[in-house]
Amino acid sequence: MSEYYVYWVIVYTNLKKTLYTYSVYCNVKAFNSVNLTQKMTRFFYVIGIILLGINIVFHLLTYIPDLKTSNASITLLLGISTLITFGYSIKLTKKVVDKSKSNNIWNDILKAISKKFKIVLIISVIYVFFNFFFSLLVLSEGYSPKKIENEFVLESKGNIKRIITEEEYYKYKAYEFRGISGHFVLFQLIGVAMLLSKIKLNRVQNDGL
Repeated sequence: MSEYYVYWVIVYTNLKKTLYTYSVYCNVKAFNSVNLTQKMTRFFYVIGIILLGINIVFHLLTYIPDLKTSNASITLLLGISTLITFGYSIKLTKKVVDKSKSNNIWNDILKAISKKFKIVLIISVIYVFFNFFFSLLVLSEGYSPKKIENEFVLESKGNIKRIITEEEYYKYKAYEFRGISGHFVLFQLIGVAMLLSKIKLNRVQNDGL
């Protein structure tokens, strides 16, 4: 009888040790996972700041069309970079949103940023929408600059409005890129704001531990 008792005591002791070791492992793994997420957040925040600066520079360069900085390759690269940082910020900030209160989604996402930053966001939204319609419908007259058989023209869906000079071609290209690039600036700015908000919330949570 005593042998069975000793046997079960040994089994129980080893099982207890195993469970304790596993629980410690899970806690460490969870801590490392949280720590990695916070590092990734800071990493994408820094990248977002850099890309925001680049987007603003290229947007402002459209006011100097002679530099010829507006082309399809730049538009594509800026668009992809914006999707990467904005997409990550959306995925990350889903955890801080109260889904039962859909009307307060942006309050949940941006609750940690300052009022000044929120004012900048509001002004940016107004500017971007005005800039889009003004650049593409007023300045560009609703047409796109094209090069067809060594001639520069203003064209829309196969309808050629008139022939333009090479200087005018780059001017209209700048108008077109200005209208589009404003959105890149806005989405990059929103992404940075969400990441900054998440960083500040993480800091508050860490201080409370």
